[in-house]
Amino acid sequence: MLWKWIYSIYRNIYYMFYELFHDGFAGGKRKHNRR
Repeated sequence: MLWKWIYSIYRNIYYMFYELFHDGFAGGKRKHNRR
């Protein structure tokens, strides 16, 4: 159905931004701490 297609795209974009921000703040700090 159309709503499932819209929901899947919305979810993919949401997780993409979540991982991007998570890597930028949390992941970036962890990488700096390892060095």
